Amino acid sequence: MASDSQASDMAVGVRFPTAKVFRLTNRSVWGGTGDSQTIAEIDAAFQNAKARLNGAQDIAPELVSTMKPVLERRYKDVIQAPNWPPVQPATAALACGYQKDKGSWIVEVDPNCVYTHYGKRGFHAVGSAAGFAFLGGALLSHFRPAEKPLGHGKVIAYRVISAAIDTSAAGVGHPIQMWYVDAAGIHEVSKDELQILGDSVGAWQQEEEVLLDQVLGGKPPEPAPLPPAV
Repeated sequence: MASDSQASDMAVGVRFPTAKVFRLTNRSVWGGTGDSQTIAEIDAAFQNAKARLNGAQDIAPELVSTMKPVLERRYKDVIQAPNWPPVQPATAALACGYQKDKGSWIVEVDPNCVYTHYGKRGFHAVGSAAGFAFLGGALLSHFRPAEKPLGHGKVIAYRVISAAIDTSAAGVGHPIQMWYVDAAGIHEVSKDELQILGDSVGAWQQEEEVLLDQVLGGKPPEPAPLPPAV
């Protein structure tokens, strides 16, 4: 699971870094999108319910039952103040993990507290830049990341999130956060490894440029000369 790190306060026009991906169980992680305070309270509720979530055969209903009291409490007193930007605490969660008897899974719980499984699709995104992430994932789907080693998946995930950050007009920003699940449990990707992943994406893009020239033949056109100085 990969994410950006930007939170925004649209009422005063500022942004600040925040954690968006968290531990969920011994074999899963979750990410939140929406109101930062609501995300923090949902994470606290998940941590308090960790034993129950660890033992769940289908974690989706358990996520809903754990999140629902938090969302109800956060939503119930919301009003729209006159001449004030419409900022609402609508918050969603995306969780993914692995179970020995079922394999990998992906579950979204939307701001209405409705869950959806996306494990068979093998990819999902939430948040303000989700559309860009879907496009990035589609453009890279021919690499068949589900059939590749974990290292390949990290590079692909980094490239998708980086492209979403670079494309979105607002609401997302660097640095990238990334967690993964393997046989030993859950792990947060270190800053040093994230730097290596970024360098790998850059090298990959350079090789694609060379390959495109090889496939189409010839060299790319030279840039047009600058007009003479007046």
